[in-house]
Amino acid sequence: MTNLFTNYSAKAQILATKKLIENSTQKPNSAWYFRPPWGAINKDIEKVLEDENIKPVLADIFMAKAQAFKDFKSIEPVDKTSKKILNNTQNGSIILLHLSDYRCNGERVWDTPNTAAILEQVIPALKERGFVFVSISELLNDTEI
Repeated sequence: MTNLFTNYSAKAQILATKKLIENSTQKPNSAWYFRPPWGAINKDIEKVLEDENIKPVLADIFMAKAQAFKDFKSIEPVDKTSKKILNNTQNGSIILLHLSDYRCNGERVWDTPNTAAILEQVIPALKERGFVFVSISELLNDTEI
Protein backbone atom coordinates (compact mmCIF):
# COMPACT_ATOMS: atom_id res chain seq x y z
CA MET A 1 0.00 0.00 0.00
CA THR A 2 2.87 2.38 0.75
CA ASN A 3 4.32 2.03 -2.76
CA LEU A 4 0.93 2.75 -4.32
CA PHE A 5 0.58 5.93 -2.26
CA THR A 6 4.17 6.97 -2.96
CA ASN A 7 3.75 6.42 -6.70
CA TYR A 8 0.39 8.22 -6.71
CA SER A 9 1.92 11.14 -4.81
CA ALA A 10 4.92 11.26 -7.14
CA LYS A 11 2.65 11.22 -10.19
CA ALA A 12 0.55 14.04 -8.76
CA GLN A 13 3.67 16.11 -8.05
CA ILE A 14 5.12 15.48 -11.52
CA LEU A 15 1.86 16.49 -13.22
CA ALA A 16 1.40 19.56 -11.00
CA THR A 17 4.96 20.70 -11.67
CA LYS A 18 4.55 20.13 -15.41
CA LYS A 19 1.42 22.28 -15.36
CA LEU A 20 3.21 25.06 -13.43
CA ILE A 21 6.07 25.07 -15.92
CA GLU A 22 3.72 25.16 -18.88
CA ASN A 23 1.65 27.96 -17.34
CA SER A 24 4.69 30.06 -16.47
CA THR A 25 6.36 29.59 -19.86
CA GLN A 26 3.09 29.81 -21.79
CA LYS A 27 4.32 26.80 -23.77
CA PRO A 28 2.44 23.52 -23.78
CA ASN A 29 4.64 20.47 -23.31
CA SER A 30 7.57 22.58 -22.11
CA ALA A 31 8.50 20.32 -19.19
CA TRP A 32 10.99 18.10 -20.97
CA TYR A 33 13.25 16.73 -18.26
CA PHE A 34 12.92 15.31 -14.76
CA ARG A 35 15.55 14.61 -12.11
CA PRO A 36 14.06 12.25 -9.56
CA PRO A 37 14.94 13.12 -5.97
CA TRP A 38 17.94 11.03 -4.83
CA GLY A 39 17.92 9.49 -8.31
CA ALA A 40 15.12 7.19 -7.17
CA ILE A 41 12.96 6.01 -10.03
CA ASN A 42 10.82 2.94 -10.62
CA LYS A 43 8.70 1.49 -13.41
CA ASP A 44 5.58 3.39 -12.32
CA ILE A 45 7.39 6.72 -12.41
CA GLU A 46 9.03 5.79 -15.72
CA LYS A 47 5.53 5.15 -17.12
CA VAL A 48 4.28 8.58 -15.96
CA LEU A 49 7.30 10.25 -17.53
CA GLU A 50 6.86 8.30 -20.77
CA ASP A 51 3.13 9.14 -20.92
CA GLU A 52 3.92 12.82 -20.41
CA ASN A 53 6.90 12.79 -22.82
CA ILE A 54 9.32 13.79 -20.05
CA LYS A 55 12.84 12.37 -20.09
CA PRO A 56 14.53 11.35 -16.83
CA VAL A 57 17.98 12.87 -16.36
CA LEU A 58 20.42 11.76 -13.68
CA ALA A 59 23.67 13.33 -12.53
CA ASP A 60 26.90 11.36 -12.44
CA ILE A 61 28.65 13.64 -9.95
CA PHE A 62 26.80 14.20 -6.68
CA MET A 63 28.24 16.55 -4.14
CA ALA A 64 25.91 15.59 -1.32
CA LYS A 65 28.28 13.69 0.93
CA ALA A 66 27.39 10.23 2.16
CA GLN A 67 27.70 11.54 5.69
CA ALA A 68 25.24 14.32 4.87
CA PHE A 69 22.48 11.75 4.60
CA LYS A 70 23.12 10.94 8.26
CA ASP A 71 24.02 14.42 9.45
CA PHE A 72 22.35 17.11 7.37
CA LYS A 73 24.17 19.82 9.29
CA SER A 74 27.59 18.77 8.04
CA ILE A 75 29.18 21.01 5.44
CA GLU A 76 32.21 19.91 3.45
CA PRO A 77 34.95 22.50 2.85
CA VAL A 78 34.90 24.30 -0.51
CA ASP A 79 38.37 23.12 -1.59
CA LYS A 80 37.59 19.48 -0.81
CA THR A 81 34.32 19.53 -2.78
CA SER A 82 35.89 21.43 -5.69
CA LYS A 83 38.70 18.87 -5.86
CA LYS A 84 36.18 15.99 -5.97
CA ILE A 85 34.35 17.63 -8.85
CA LEU A 86 37.54 18.39 -10.78
CA ASN A 87 38.90 14.87 -10.26
CA ASN A 88 35.71 13.15 -11.42
CA THR A 89 34.35 15.31 -14.23
CA GLN A 90 34.57 13.81 -17.69
CA ASN A 91 32.97 14.53 -21.07
CA GLY A 92 29.20 14.37 -20.68
CA SER A 93 29.21 14.72 -16.89
CA ILE A 94 26.21 16.20 -15.15
CA ILE A 95 27.19 17.72 -11.82
CA LEU A 96 24.55 18.04 -9.12
CA LEU A 97 24.94 20.81 -6.57
CA HIS A 98 22.28 22.31 -4.35
CA LEU A 99 21.71 25.85 -3.22
CA SER A 100 19.39 25.82 -0.28
CA ASP A 101 18.80 26.74 3.31
CA TYR A 102 16.14 24.29 4.41
CA ARG A 103 14.52 24.76 7.79
CA CYS A 104 12.06 22.59 9.69
CA ASN A 105 10.26 24.08 12.68
CA GLY A 106 12.69 26.98 12.59
CA GLU A 107 15.77 24.74 12.84
CA ARG A 108 18.23 24.61 9.95
CA VAL A 109 18.42 20.98 8.79
CA TRP A 110 19.99 21.31 5.37
CA ASP A 111 22.32 24.07 4.33
CA THR A 112 24.60 24.41 1.33
CA PRO A 113 26.22 27.81 1.76
CA ASN A 114 29.35 26.84 -0.18
CA THR A 115 27.78 26.21 -3.57
CA ALA A 116 28.59 29.64 -5.03
CA ALA A 117 32.20 29.44 -3.80
CA ILE A 118 32.54 25.93 -5.24
CA LEU A 119 31.27 27.13 -8.61
CA GLU A 120 33.69 30.07 -8.56
CA GLN A 121 36.55 27.54 -8.36
CA VAL A 122 35.18 24.76 -10.54
CA ILE A 123 33.83 26.64 -13.58
CA PRO A 124 37.09 28.43 -14.52
CA ALA A 125 39.14 25.28 -13.84
CA LEU A 126 36.89 23.14 -16.05
CA LYS A 127 36.93 25.76 -18.81
CA GLU A 128 40.73 25.83 -18.58
CA ARG A 129 40.70 22.06 -19.18
CA GLY A 130 38.63 22.59 -22.32
CA PHE A 131 35.20 21.69 -20.97
CA VAL A 132 32.22 23.54 -22.42
CA PHE A 133 28.98 24.03 -20.49
CA VAL A 134 25.84 23.18 -22.42
CA SER A 135 22.14 22.72 -21.75
CA ILE A 136 20.71 19.27 -21.07
CA SER A 137 19.04 19.24 -24.50
CA GLU A 138 22.40 19.98 -26.15
CA LEU A 139 24.16 17.34 -24.07
CA LEU A 140 21.57 14.73 -25.01
CA ASN A 141 21.51 15.95 -28.63
CA ASP A 142 17.78 16.28 -28.18
CA THR A 143 16.34 17.53 -31.45
CA GLU A 144 12.72 17.40 -30.27
CA ILE A 145 13.09 20.66 -28.34
